[in-house]
Order: sequence, then C-alpha cells, then structure tokens
Amino acid sequence: MNAARIASFVSDLKPWDMRAANEADTESLAQLWHAAWHEAHDALVPAALRQARSPEQFAARIAAMLPRVTLVETDDGPLGFCAIQGAEVEHLFVHAKARGRGVARSLMKDGLEKIATGGARQAHLFCLHGNRKGMRFYDRTGWQRKGLELERVTLPKGRVTLRSLRYEMPL
Repeated sequence: MNAARIASFVSDLKPWDMRAANEADTESLAQLWHAAWHEAHDALVPAALRQARSPEQFAARIAAMLPRVTLVETDDGPLGFCAIQGAEVEHLFVHAKARGRGVARSLMKDGLEKIATGGARQAHLFCLHGNRKGMRFYDRTGWQRKGLELERVTLPKGRVTLRSLRYEMPL
C-alpha cells in the first residue's frame, strides 16, 4: 500500500498507542472478543454456534493467534484488536465503548501496513453477511465487495455453514 493511500486512510484520526499482544493479554482480549462477537453475530448465526462461542473458547483461540495480534489499550484494558494471517485481516474487533473513536481505522491501518510489508499486493477479509455495522465500516473505508462465500464451521456437535462477504483492497 503506498504511503499516500495509508495516510488518507486515517488522515482525520488521532494516533493510537498500539502494541503487539502477549500472553498476559489473553484473558482481557478474550473477554473483549466474546462480547463484541456476540453483539455483532448473535442474531445472524445458528444457536449451536452462539452456544459454542464461550469465553473459554475465545481464550483458547486468542492464545493461539497472539503472535499475529495487535491491540490498542488504555489503563482500563484493551479497546480493540486486529489479527493478520498472511494477506487476510482475519479478525478486527473493538470494545463497544471505543466505537466511533478511530480505534478500528487505526488497527486496520496497522494491519494493512503489515500485510503490505509482507509483500502482498492485495488484502482481503470476510464479514458475516448481515453484519450491517461491519459492512458499513468496510464500505466506508475503501474495501471492495467481491461476493458471498460459504464458510463451514466445525462445532463440538456437528457443523454449521455461514455466508460471508469477501472484501478486497489493493495495496
């Protein structure tokens, strides 16, 4: 992503202090993720998936991805986090109290810079179809919708299929 495009992505935002997540952040990030995920997705996913997404499950998932996670925090704890996997913005979640304050844009900017530094020419992400807040954010920040994709999620007792929108952004 060229410097001018990165600068315009967050030109109107104040800078946030960000850092790489570490093991000590596992519990607080899991709590943030659990709350934000359920707020955004409960009305859109089958009951079996809602039940499977427990605080313990989020803690195990965040612990496994810590080396790929960047967070924004205050003295009260994390405000949001972004996880990158290759050229994918794999997860981006922000605490309810921090929404609309530029946290998501700042985390996204950092994630896109990391993807570009890794040599990718294009980034992508998936947003659960029907997640209107997420879709509006990605649409407003220059991501391009590329179509619906199906994701099969394995649960302790079976599988569910989700419909997600694929977004792409040239870097």
